[in-house]
Amino acid sequence: MVSLTLGQIAEIADARISDPPPVPDLLIDHASSLGTAGPGSISFYSHARHRAELQQTQASVVLLREPDRADCPVPALSCKDPYLGMARVLQALYPIPEVTHAVHPGALVDDSAQLEAPVRVDFGCVVGANARVGAGSVLGPHCVIGEGVTLGEGCVLHARVTLNEGVRVGDRVEFWPGVVVGSDGFGYAQQDQQWVKLVHRGGVRIGDDCEIGSNSTIDRGMLDDTVIGCGVKIDNQVQVAHNVRIGDHSAIAGNAGIAGSAKIGRYCQIGGAAGVQGHVELADGVIITGMSKANQTLTRAGAYSSGTSIQENADWLRNVARFKQLDRIVRALKQGEKT
Repeated sequence: MVSLTLGQIAEIADARISDPPPVPDLLIDHASSLGTAGPGSISFYSHARHRAELQQTQASVVLLREPDRADCPVPALSCKDPYLGMARVLQALYPIPEVTHAVHPGALVDDSAQLEAPVRVDFGCVVGANARVGAGSVLGPHCVIGEGVTLGEGCVLHARVTLNEGVRVGDRVEFWPGVVVGSDGFGYAQQDQQWVKLVHRGGVRIGDDCEIGSNSTIDRGMLDDTVIGCGVKIDNQVQVAHNVRIGDHSAIAGNAGIAGSAKIGRYCQIGGAAGVQGHVELADGVIITGMSKANQTLTRAGAYSSGTSIQENADWLRNVARFKQLDRIVRALKQGEKT
């Protein structure tokens, strides 16, 4: 168990201790929400909807912004961004355990595979021929590492993760249960009302410091690779199709779908259940709000939304065309009222 002093927490969170300072030898050993916090715990306050909980909290210390200090009945640390400060404190309170080298006797590791000690390989794992697993990585129960897969240092694969042939992963990437990377994309040609499969021979490249949420899927490219940049964060149940390219430090929320050959810029944000159409390109810094559809290339940073209620397709097409003229029509009507 890790315990931190207020001084250590203030330094980690880039926060200021209240004046006069609270108990100097106070130790914090866990984190809790405002409503459930008790002695020895730290919490944070960043939104007015939780003001009542702040006013009644029993946490030992709270991270908050300076203007909110008056509403806090317990010692407080003021910082510019309590949410970010709490994220840093949580990493310090709950560090990732060091990896000790261990290969479970119930795992199947090909003789040609390279395990760079220390690595941990749990029960039921399969590591294929010529695969390489970097030092400090963990393969949870029943993970499959395909032939020739390259996994960098410090990666964590939770249970039942599958990395198929042709996948290359950077350092410090975390895969949550059920992730599948490197399956064939959804590509078919049509002949005589039948489907002819397009065999996919590309791979998947994933950069450093990424996180892939549970049951998300990233398909291999058809001829070229699907590419996930460094620092990309992908939520649960996200579909990334073949030949997609996602720029560094973009974030994609749950149930979003990125269709084939779409290009997502750096520092983009795609909301939950949103969709990006195939071959569309999003510039750096584009934000697609939840349940919206990006069906055209967006060349400027900023937030974009879409969506209307369901109706017959012919009516929907006419209404979309008219919707684009709505501002001009309203302005004309207002001008007519004036004259």
